Amino acid sequence: PHTDFMPPVFYCSIEADSATEQKALDHALTQLILEDPSLFVEDDRETGQTLLKGMGELHLEVVHNRLQKEYKIGARLGKMRVAYRETLTDETISHESEFSHTIKGGQSQARIGLSIEPKKGQITDPSLKAEISISKRLEADIVRKFGPKKGNVLISEAKEGIYAGLQGGCLLGYPVVGVSVTITSLDASSTTDPITCNAVAGQCVRACLQAAADNAKVLEPLVKVLIRVPNEYMGGVLADITSQRRGQVVQVTQIDQTGAQISNIEAEVPLGEMVGYATGLRASTQGNGSFEMSFAEYRYVGAELQEKLIEDPYSV
Repeated sequence: PHTDFMPPVFYCSIEADSATEQKALDHALTQLILEDPSLFVEDDRETGQTLLKGMGELHLEVVHNRLQKEYKIGARLGKMRVAYRETLTDETISHESEFSHTIKGGQSQARIGLSIEPKKGQITDPSLKAEISISKRLEADIVRKFGPKKGNVLISEAKEGIYAGLQGGCLLGYPVVGVSVTITSLDASSTTDPITCNAVAGQCVRACLQAAADNAKVLEPLVKVLIRVPNEYMGGVLADITSQRRGQVVQVTQIDQTGAQISNIEAEVPLGEMVGYATGLRASTQGNGSFEMSFAEYRYVGAELQEKLIEDPYSV
């Protein structure tokens, strides 16, 4: 149900005020994501936290308010985080991995070869989906060897493993996007359990990403912002956007609104710089400013910011 919607660009942890409310919180979140396809709830495998993901700071705060007022559930939100992405540049990385383990009392093993390369063109597609493919010839060979049923299951599990492996990049652990992954080889035996193909594919992807770490880049979401303020506050707002928030002003127009001169400021700003902007704008304009924003695209972060993020992901 989420495939036609933009990927979430903001996220935060959420937890019930007490252990007795956890079950009610889980149920309420399930209901909310059924109502709102742009809302996502995931479990962080490393921390065990529940993560709430959405399209903006206000979006998640509205969900929080609904939990408290409609569902009567006490819940705490963690610090708002930006949903960065990672990608690769410059070169193609190839790798082969083998995995063997005991399952259902027997030995199951598989070997896979993968090639990962950057997609051509700029990283501007909002969906930023990675492409996973296998040649028709290799696919036909696998189906011929194992039969249509098992052969297709082995290929499907390998693709699932690749997708899972791409969910954690080598720099910050964010999903890897803007790449094409090709299955160049897939060897198994009659005793190979399909889950083994899943495991070896994920292992191979992680090895590829690690090998390409020097060419990995962090991407950040950029938003289009429209700010409306009385003319006397325009200078301060422009200075804040350009010097404090790494923003770029696209256009400024003046309109007469019931005798008052209003400035419409259009700008593009990294989403991470917009956290808490509503409070800042209200303070700097004595409550007379308003703004709205919409997702624009993902862009590479600068080298200095990338280094800062790698050293301390929670510093930004």
